[in-house]
Amino acid sequence: MISAENTNPNKIVHTFGEIKYKPGGKIKSTLGKISAGIMLPVAVLPIAGLFLGIGSAIASNGHTEALKQLGNIIKFPGDVVFSNLAVLFAIAIAIAFTNDAGPAGFAAFVGWLIFNGIQAALLKTNTYTELDIHMSPTGHTFSVIKFLFYKFVLTDSGSGKATGVLINNSPLDHVQTFIGSFGGKFNSVFYNGLFSANCGITSMTTSVFGGVIIGGATAILYNRYHTIQLPTILGFFNGVRFVPIITFLTSAMLGILLSLIWPLVALGLFALGSLLTQAPMSLNVFAQVWVQRALVPFGLHHVWYASFWYTSAGGTLNLGAPAGLMINGVWYHIQGQDGITWCKLINSLNDNSLPVAYTDDSTIQGDQRVWSFLFSYVCGKQITLTDGSHTITHYLTFADFSSTSWTFWSPHNTAAAVNNPNGGDSGAATKGVNVGQYFGWYPMMMFGLPAAGMAMILCANAGEQRKKAASVIISASLTSFLTGITEPIEFTFVFAAPWLFWGLHTTFTAIGAWLSILLKCHIGVSFSCGLLDYVFYGVLPDINHAGANCWLVPIIGAAMLPLYFFIFTFSIKRYNLQTPGRGNVSKLFTKADFRKQQAEKILEKSGDGVATNVPQVTIGARKILLYPMVDKIIELYGGKSNITTVNACITKLRIDVKDVSIPLANKDELIDIALSTGSVAGSNVTPVGQQVQLLMGQIAGRVRDAVKEQLAKK
Repeated sequence: MISAENTNPNKIVHTFGEIKYKPGGKIKSTLGKISAGIMLPVAVLPIAGLFLGIGSAIASNGHTEALKQLGNIIKFPGDVVFSNLAVLFAIAIAIAFTNDAGPAGFAAFVGWLIFNGIQAALLKTNTYTELDIHMSPTGHTFSVIKFLFYKFVLTDSGSGKATGVLINNSPLDHVQTFIGSFGGKFNSVFYNGLFSANCGITSMTTSVFGGVIIGGATAILYNRYHTIQLPTILGFFNGVRFVPIITFLTSAMLGILLSLIWPLVALGLFALGSLLTQAPMSLNVFAQVWVQRALVPFGLHHVWYASFWYTSAGGTLNLGAPAGLMINGVWYHIQGQDGITWCKLINSLNDNSLPVAYTDDSTIQGDQRVWSFLFSYVCGKQITLTDGSHTITHYLTFADFSSTSWTFWSPHNTAAAVNNPNGGDSGAATKGVNVGQYFGWYPMMMFGLPAAGMAMILCANAGEQRKKAASVIISASLTSFLTGITEPIEFTFVFAAPWLFWGLHTTFTAIGAWLSILLKCHIGVSFSCGLLDYVFYGVLPDINHAGANCWLVPIIGAAMLPLYFFIFTFSIKRYNLQTPGRGNVSKLFTKADFRKQQAEKILEKSGDGVATNVPQVTIGARKILLYPMVDKIIELYGGKSNITTVNACITKLRIDVKDVSIPLANKDELIDIALSTGSVAGSNVTPVGQQVQLLMGQIAGRVRDAVKEQLAKK
C-alpha cells in the first residue's frame, strides 16, 4: 500500500521502497503510447498464430490433396497477418494517439499506401551510358537508381541483379568501411533485404519502424486538423475529411525522405543483427531478455521487443541463397537440383501455392517473422540431399537455419547449416538468425512465477490471511501458466521490494531464455509464453518434425521451480517482505481500510434499488458496478478537463493528463479502487511523463472503454 503521508506529487513512496518521478518525461509518455498502440496489432497475433499452427499441421500431415488444401485455407489468413504487420502498426499507432479515432486509422492506411507508392516510383532503374563508359569495372554495367544513395551500387550485366559491389571511394564505400568495423557488410543479402512487398507495393522494408512513423505522423495531423474549418467553397473537406488529404501529402514527403536515409538505418540494423549472434555464448539473448523484462513496470517492453521481432535486428533470412545443408563439414545440395535457390525450393515444397509472391530477391526479417515463415512453409518438410557420392533424406528444422557462436551441442558442426561456405555472401541464407532467440520466456511464465506464487502463499500468515492470499495468488499463477500474462504477480514483487523484481526476477527470466537457446529450444510465440502458445508453437511444430524441441521447456522449468521457490521464500522471510497474507492485522480500521470500505460500497451494491441493467464486471463471485467505479476514477484523475487521452494495455489503465499532480495526490484512493475489484493482488500508480498508469488487472480494457463512454457524456 502506498503511504498516505507522502504529499510530494513528484515522488511515489510505498512501504518497502520508493519510485521517483521526474517531471517533463515527455519521451517516456510518447513511448508509453507507442507501447499501447503496439498492443492492438499484437492482440490479433494469437488468433493468426492459431490459424497458422493448425493449418500448417494439417497441410504438412495431410495424406490427400483435399486435406492439404484445407490446411492451406486455414493457415493462409494467419500468414497474411504476419506478412502485413507494418501497415497494422501504422493504423494502430494512429488510433492510440488520437483517443481511438476511426478516421485517423483510415488516414494512416492512406498514408501507408502513399509512403510506399512514392518509394516504388523512386526505385525504378535505368542504365546511363556515360556512367558505363567512365565508371563501370570490366564485365559490369552500372545501374543508377533514381535517388542518391543507390547510384553507388553495381548490377551484373548478365542477370541485371544488384551485386552489392560498391564503387571504390564512393560515399557508400566509406560508410561500409565504418560499419564493417562493427560486423556489418553491404552485400547482396542486405541489398535484397532493403526491399519487400508492402500491401503489394515493392518498396523499402521499413517494417514496424515505417508503420510507427506513418502512424505517428497521421496522429499529429489528425489532432491538429480534425476540426479545421476551410473556406465555404471548400466546406466539403472540413474536419476529418481534411485529414486524409494532408496525410497524403505528408506521407509522400516522408517517403522521399526515408528513401534517402533509411538505407543507412537499415544497414545499422542489419549489422546489429549479425553482430548480436556473434556474442560469446549467446549472451545477446541474456541481455535482450533482461532489458525487456526490466521495462515491464514502465510499459515500454513492447517497444523494445518489437525491434527484434519484426526488423533485421532480429536476423534476416535470404531466400535467394543456394539451397543445401552443411553436415559434418560437407556441403550437401538438393538432389537433382544443384544450384536451386531456397525460394524456388520452398515454392516447390508447397506446390507453388504460397499466398505471397516471394522471389529470389525476397528476405524475411525479424525473429518472429522468420519463425512464422519457417514454420509455415519450410520446417518439417522432407528433402533429399547429396554431396555427389552419398544421398540422405532430411527433415528441415529450425536449428538448420540458426546461427550462433556457441551451443551445448551442434548436430551439423556449423553455425548455420544452410549457409554455403563456398558461396561467399550470396551463399548466406541467414544473417543474424537464431530462430526463437528473443522469446524464450516459457520457463519463467509457466514454471518460475507459479513457484514464486507458491512461496508467497507458504510465507503468508497461517489461517484466514493465507486462505485469502492463496485465492488471489493461485488465480494469478494459473493465468501466468496458461496465458503468459504475468503482471499481477510481477507487480507484487515491485511493491514488496524493487530489488526482488529488477535484481532477481529479471535475471532469472534472462537465464531461462539463455539456457533455452543454448539447448536449441526454438519454440515460437504469438504474444506471450503460456501453455496455449506452448502447444501451438512448440508441440505442434515438433509433431511436424520442425525441431522446436518443446521437451526442453519442462526440463529448464524444473530447474527454475526450486530456484524461484527457495530464493523467494528465503528473501520474503529474511527481509520480512510484505507480500499478500503477511504483516500485522489490526482489529481497528485504518484510514486505508476506511477508504477501501467506502470504495467497495460504491462498487459492490447488491440490490439496494440499483437497476439491473447497469453494466457490471464479474470477477469470480464478485459483481462490480462499472459506471460508478469509472466516474470515481475520472474524478480522481481530475475530471474531464484534466484528461487528454485514455488508453490501456492488458492489465494497466493508461490515462494522459494535463496536471499529473492531481491523480498522484489521489493515488491511494485509485489503488483502493483497483484492489477492491479483486482483479489484482497488488496495485500501483505509475507516472510516465504526462501519463499516469493504474494497475487494474485484466479488466483494464473494459474500464478504459467505460471511461471513454462517460467522458463523452460529460
